[in-house]
Amino acid sequence: MKTKLIIFIVLLYSSKGSSQVKTYVSLEEALQSPENVYHLSLDKGSSIQQLGTTNSLPLKDFRLDILPKRVLELINLEQLDLGYNKLFILPDSLDQLSKLKRLSIISNQLTRIPNTIGNLKKLTFLDIRQNRIKHIPKEVGQLSNLTRLSLSFNEITSIPESIGLLKQLDSLELAYNQLQMLPKSIGELSELKGLWLNGNELTSIPISIVKLKKLKVLGLSSNKIVKLPDQLSDLQKLEMLTLQNNQLTTLPEFIGNLTNLKKLLLQGNPLSLEEKRRIQEALPNCKIQF
Repeated sequence: MKTKLIIFIVLLYSSKGSSQVKTYVSLEEALQSPENVYHLSLDKGSSIQQLGTTNSLPLKDFRLDILPKRVLELINLEQLDLGYNKLFILPDSLDQLSKLKRLSIISNQLTRIPNTIGNLKKLTFLDIRQNRIKHIPKEVGQLSNLTRLSLSFNEITSIPESIGLLKQLDSLELAYNQLQMLPKSIGELSELKGLWLNGNELTSIPISIVKLKKLKVLGLSSNKIVKLPDQLSDLQKLEMLTLQNNQLTTLPEFIGNLTNLKKLLLQGNPLSLEEKRRIQEALPNCKIQF
């Protein structure tokens, strides 16, 4: 006897001027009026929370290894949650969901992102953490409305120059990949407020990073960085800088210009006692951990 797969679909609709939520447990039922379906959740990890239930449901077996083709018939879909499944591929035809604004595929088995991802022009949120992706297609740069891009915990070795075209991006998560260098175009992300690069293989960062004038958080811990750009002190809005477990023997001369810096993590670097004293004197109002 085959296990019945229960798919939860949230239908948002308006009735007499008020928004309501209708819950389906059948994809077939929802497809009777696919133009009215806006939020589809196939997320094993969060289905209970999203539905607000405490019932005993067969979620432990809720492990999709392929995206049902009929999902692509939900032409007005705005949010698609596919987290905590076993998906190995996304179909090239995913771009049929042209109204999609939020796409989450956290913790699957994806090894690639289809080039057609660039056709999802309305996408503002893309979360593909905890997969096995090695390559980011240049077409990602076509997602001009994207504000958050999460690619941490993959196997990515390089980032395309087209990343610099994401002018609305305010959060970029690339931690725990296999990056050895960053594209110069990363400095073109003028709205960026958070950049996470922890746990890669970086030996340096491009000087263009100092153009990120709105940056508040910069994560560079657990890399192989030997030296930081002297112009790093131009990041006047920086509030948190994590540099632990690198190969730094000194920080930029004018590190004291980072007057908004509240937290600086430096554990695991070969800093001399003299250099530590200099940093403390330069940043008297910053919490520093050596």
